[in-house]
Amino acid sequence: MAEDYELPVWGVRPNWADPVLETLEWRTDVLTSDTGAEQRIAYRIAPRRLIEARYNPFDNERTFADLALHRLGRNEWMMPLFFDAVKLAIDAAVGGTRLDFSTAYHEFSAGGMAYQVGPDCFSGEAVRIEAVDDNGIDLTTPLVAGWAASTIIHPMRRGRFETPNGRLLTSRVAGLRAAGLELLEGGE
Repeated sequence: MAEDYELPVWGVRPNWADPVLETLEWRTDVLTSDTGAEQRIAYRIAPRRLIEARYNPFDNERTFADLALHRLGRNEWMMPLFFDAVKLAIDAAVGGTRLDFSTAYHEFSAGGMAYQVGPDCFSGEAVRIEAVDDNGIDLTTPLVAGWAASTIIHPMRRGRFETPNGRLLTSRVAGLRAAGLELLEGGE
């Protein structure tokens, strides 16, 4: 199995005109005895997380999304949790190994990954997290680009598209509905 940092990043941002929906699914069996006593058996360590979002990639992002989903569709991706956003508190220089921002109430974790959002899906930077504290994250490798304060950063999780479907809205804009983007955390 590929390491998280070896997977492609889905950097196309959702269209927030429609809500991004998160669904949690548990898998539990309940055994009931003749006396009415119950025993519950959990078949998953953690709930399955499904995300549903609409994407409207434009121009080069549309081409990327079309080709990437055609080639890699149900394969695994690193998915930024776009609903979990935080802004960098101070500038991060090229070669730096620290990003400063408040990590409280966000899903950043040591050993995980984060995504710094650029102006389009091609210019963001995925980074591996070595350590997390209240004031930011330490990185395993130096930054490739410099990032200004207020740059948006998202935690990332491994995931795959269950049923991506899309169509061209115009010759330059696609409408893609990713129903059932499964985040692969809890196992089966």
